[in-house]
Amino acid sequence: MKLGQIRSRGLQSLAVGAGLVVLVTLIPVLLPVETGSATLAAVVFAVIMCLCAAVAGGMALLIADEGAAARLRRWFVVLEGVGMSSAFPLLAAALGMDVPGREGNGDVLGALSLTVPSFVSAFLVFRVSYAVHMVATDANGPLVPGDGSGAPALQLRLLGRVLLVLGLVLGINVWAVPAATGMPARIVFAVVLGTIVTLCAVVLGAMLMRVTDVSTARRVKVGWVCAGSALSITAVGPMAGSKMTAVGVLYCALVFGGVVLVVIGTLVLRGYTGAWDRPWRPVSR
Repeated sequence: MKLGQIRSRGLQSLAVGAGLVVLVTLIPVLLPVETGSATLAAVVFAVIMCLCAAVAGGMALLIADEGAAARLRRWFVVLEGVGMSSAFPLLAAALGMDVPGREGNGDVLGALSLTVPSFVSAFLVFRVSYAVHMVATDANGPLVPGDGSGAPALQLRLLGRVLLVLGLVLGINVWAVPAATGMPARIVFAVVLGTIVTLCAVVLGAMLMRVTDVSTARRVKVGWVCAGSALSITAVGPMAGSKMTAVGVLYCALVFGGVVLVVIGTLVLRGYTGAWDRPWRPVSR
């Protein structure tokens, strides 16, 4: 990976991201969608994801050498995390959008017009972040040299404890908040799925607490955890309509917190294991 590829990808990301920001902002004007809280939330998260692409592109154009790539690498990871986290509430809010005069039937065209540009933006951020990462590691070596034991592993285990504790707190409150208001039967299934999302953070935290080096970290089945987190789309959807109550908003925030924990754990684990820059090394090294 060369510096020229960073600039090329950065320019593409900046141009496309800026254009998509304008596009998703105009969606409520261009399409006949109900201007409720679900539409507003979907537009806001779509703009955030598209802005991540534009910002990543602008930052990439500032990289003049390998040292700059190494210094800015973590900020691209932050943009990745923001985009990944925003995808879940975006989809949930988009599923709650309605066509005027047809409340309750959903608006497939409106949802697609917001989600497709947003996921294109997330892909652009990923491309730029990968290029920056490869330039930085080619020049300075892996982020975690050697087998990763010692202080790096200790920090990862500490993160695991944080994920486990916060995940448990969020899981308890996902049940406590709706239960405090009577929890109608129609949202019980959504609450169960929301609990699964927070438990994914707990499971990931428990697995990280057992990491002693890169070899054990690569055995963490993070793919299954991410798949479980994807259930948040279904979990938050029933609560994301235009008539969302204060309890519904708080419930969505709790589930979103679980998603954020999983995203953080996944990105930190990726950097620790060297999944991008050391894929050729065997697990049993």
